[in-house]
Amino acid sequence: MPTEVLDFLAEQVEVADASAVKGYLERRSTRFEHQAEIAAAYGYREFSGVQQDLARSIDHQAWLTGGGPKALFDAAVLWLRERRVLLPGVTTLARLVAQVRHAALQRLWETVAGLVTAERARLLEDLLEVPEGKRVSELERLRRGPTRVSGTALAAALERITELAGLGVGGADLSVVPPRRAAELARYGLTGKAPALRRHGYARKLATLLSTVVMLEARATDDALELFGVLMTTELMGRAERESSKEKLRRFPRLSRDAAKCAAAVEVLLEAVEWGDGISVEVIWDAIESRVSRAELRTAVANLAQMTSPPEADPHGEWRAKLMDRYKVVARFGPLLVKTIRLEATAEAAPVLYALQGLPELMAARATKQVPTGFLDARHASVDVVPPGWWRPLVFAPGRPKGTVDRAYVFCVLELFHQRLKRRDIFAVGRPAGAVAHRAGVGGDPRTGAGRAAPAGAAGRAARRRRRRAGRGMAACRRPAGRDG
Repeated sequence: MPTEVLDFLAEQVEVADASAVKGYLERRSTRFEHQAEIAAAYGYREFSGVQQDLARSIDHQAWLTGGGPKALFDAAVLWLRERRVLLPGVTTLARLVAQVRHAALQRLWETVAGLVTAERARLLEDLLEVPEGKRVSELERLRRGPTRVSGTALAAALERITELAGLGVGGADLSVVPPRRAAELARYGLTGKAPALRRHGYARKLATLLSTVVMLEARATDDALELFGVLMTTELMGRAERESSKEKLRRFPRLSRDAAKCAAAVEVLLEAVEWGDGISVEVIWDAIESRVSRAELRTAVANLAQMTSPPEADPHGEWRAKLMDRYKVVARFGPLLVKTIRLEATAEAAPVLYALQGLPELMAARATKQVPTGFLDARHASVDVVPPGWWRPLVFAPGRPKGTVDRAYVFCVLELFHQRLKRRDIFAVGRPAGAVAHRAGVGGDPRTGAGRAAPAGAAGRAARRRRRRAGRGMAACRRPAGRDG
């Protein structure tokens, strides 16, 4: 005790010699008598009388939050002080906290593990094994998201969802435990090594694997839809527009020469207006042919009609027509996208989802060249989906046999699905509406990605790496595989 404090207290209690405090501990029972007097005067209680209530409080906090020993110990001290309870020894309280925390953890593991049947439990435990001839466990392989942006990578991402769903635990009701605790188990399972997970007790191991697979199935769905958005933006629509722009640049010299010849002829016509009345057509043609011949003018007009779109045509129709050359990319993942991910839509986007769900049948018929007659006519919602100013001239091209469809319809539905996914009108079942679009940041120009935030997750990282390597003239490479030890 500081000397100043001791002197001040001695003056208050009228003790002339403050050094007499040294004799306070000579009689052992003095401190306990004073403790009892203080407790009685201020209403303090003994720890033994509230120990069970404190244990229940610690258990509640440990169950809900999963706090560590220090956090639970501090909360227990605060609980005792607020209720005017005499604090026990440090070791006594620390031992109580450790016992209650361990019991809460054990109850958590047993509760989650109890949701799994014996057959599913065996499938989950098999995830920790390294198959013969492989370097990593099945869990490590399933934890890896897509690392490339391509139709093949998207097909692999969709197959990953199918494989996780095949375990049969994606629908497990983890609401029996606090969401935070289930998320903690899943995070540990997503980062822990297979040998470490195998060493845990049965209940903890099974609870960790179940939570991990449930989260993995949701994350795999997010990754696949995110990769679909990146693929549509960069590899399909973006590439089609870039190729269209390059073709326009290649045609520009010839286009400028033909346009100059037509401009010369039109200039003569405008001048002829000021020549007065009674000027014959032959005179005007003579004036035109003095600058450009009639044969050259006919050729220039024919070339311009071939290389330019009509005034009423959609300005984006040319690059959309280029998409038709990328049909093989869509054929790799189109049917899987519809069959693998369960989707829901708002009332406004329901026709687009209905049209999307009909694509596997159409694409399978295209593969066998047996597109059913009247396919679109039998799907009035799909016909209404085709925008008049965008895809309708391509889907319902002049001379198209009645009741048939072309690959343009497939791309039309996929583009509209991409837009609705960004607007959060279509979303995966069990996922918040727009969660994927929000993570992916797929706003801005749907063709070039201008004004679009960088996508999150593995697909976003892969896209950014790919753009950087393309700028350096390097080919994209796959991330090295890790080991499970």
